[in-house]
Amino acid sequence: MRDRGVIEKEYADYNLHIREVLLDIREVLLNIIPEVKGESIKTVTPTTEAQKPIKAITCHVCGKECLSKGGLKRHSKSHKK
Repeated sequence: MRDRGVIEKEYADYNLHIREVLLDIREVLLNIIPEVKGESIKTVTPTTEAQKPIKAITCHVCGKECLSKGGLKRHSKSHKK
């Protein structure tokens, strides 16, 4: 059986190695995405393309476009009057 001190030393060395690897990965990611470096994701403004709705659901009666199924259900009640 190995000595407790040897196991603790190996564990500390392993933790140090993992931290170095994680720092290397972080550095690579920051070099890949320089415009986000040092900024919070919340402070980055989306492009106008990202702000556009992806898809609209069209009413089969009148052709009005709704952005959600709930909105389409509320709209379709107006045709039942």
